[in-house]
Amino acid sequence: MGRQVQTVGTTSRREGKLQRVPPRSERHWLRVRDRKEDPTTKFWDRVRLVCTAMLVCVIGGSSFLLGEIYHINPAWLFLSWNSIWLLVSVGKRFRIHFKKPEFAAFFLLWMAVHGTVVVMLMRWVHMLYWVPLMALELFVGFLSADLLFGIRLDRKAD
Repeated sequence: MGRQVQTVGTTSRREGKLQRVPPRSERHWLRVRDRKEDPTTKFWDRVRLVCTAMLVCVIGGSSFLLGEIYHINPAWLFLSWNSIWLLVSVGKRFRIHFKKPEFAAFFLLWMAVHGTVVVMLMRWVHMLYWVPLMALELFVGFLSADLLFGIRLDRKAD
């Protein structure tokens, strides 16, 4: 059925052989690597991937089409999408902290600053400097969250 893992010691018994129990962080990757996928699962995973990509293109393209119809500056659309992307990519790490209104207000401010920084980088800074400046902006955001709210991200949770 599955592997037998002895959690007390440092070894496990599998098929009569003594083996080292991997640390918790490695167990997930071992399950992923050892998983046998049938062809139908692979097919449906690819179908979902293609559908998601098409959905992102349709939503992004329609937002800019609506911006053109209603004469909205594209910079505002870039600012909005980059702020939303910050919520999607970084916000999941802070899920439990959104219950506090102070932190929610801080994160909304961080989203606005992030969107503004991205638009300013696109407008006035050479593309070569985008990655280091974005890393600096995200570092300042995480540092501010730590200093203001005492939030330390656990790397094991990712």
